Amino acid sequence: MDEACHRKIMHIASGDLWAGAEAQLFTLAKTLHTALNAPVTVVLLNHGLLEQKLRAVGIDVIVLDETRLNGFQILRRLVRIMKDVKPQVVHTHRLKENILGSIAARMCGNIPSLRTAHGAPEHRPSWRQPHKRLFIFLDWFCGRYLQRRIVAVSEDLAAILGKSFPAERICVIENGIDVESFSRRNSQPHPAPESRTGVFKIGLAGRLVPV
Repeated sequence: MDEACHRKIMHIASGDLWAGAEAQLFTLAKTLHTALNAPVTVVLLNHGLLEQKLRAVGIDVIVLDETRLNGFQILRRLVRIMKDVKPQVVHTHRLKENILGSIAARMCGNIPSLRTAHGAPEHRPSWRQPHKRLFIFLDWFCGRYLQRRIVAVSEDLAAILGKSFPAERICVIENGIDVESFSRRNSQPHPAPESRTGVFKIGLAGRLVPV
């Protein structure tokens, strides 16, 4: 366990938004870095809030801006970064990052690579979008033949992924929370609830964007 916690880990993600996947990546990277003292490097394809939060807790972040670099340029730089950092595990998040990260890991001496599937596909491209269908095929190919594990964040998602990938390569690790952050908030005084005694009100909101 101690040896595993000190392996060099490289995460590759988009970082363009701050939503569920980004929050989970931040929590995971922060825990590996602060609680387990594991060497962590995060490669992002966009500047943004995730980059800022990671840097704030002392995690090494490298941004390969996809608004200025094409896929081949990003792949070439990823290979160079991996050869320099020498990670022992490459962990990818999302379709484009799965493809580029797993190919780069294979080109750098077959570094063990895995992905986390943070959700089911939101759209099914039509035959009029061959480039998008090609991306989906490449993502499937890399997940099936280049990456060693596929992490699903729920049993339902694992069942969906099981239609495309071998069941023995899929494992379920549910989303976690930043315990330290919640403990800090709970230590602060909270206003008394206005509702009557015995009633507990919960409000939930997702990322409010059209899908």
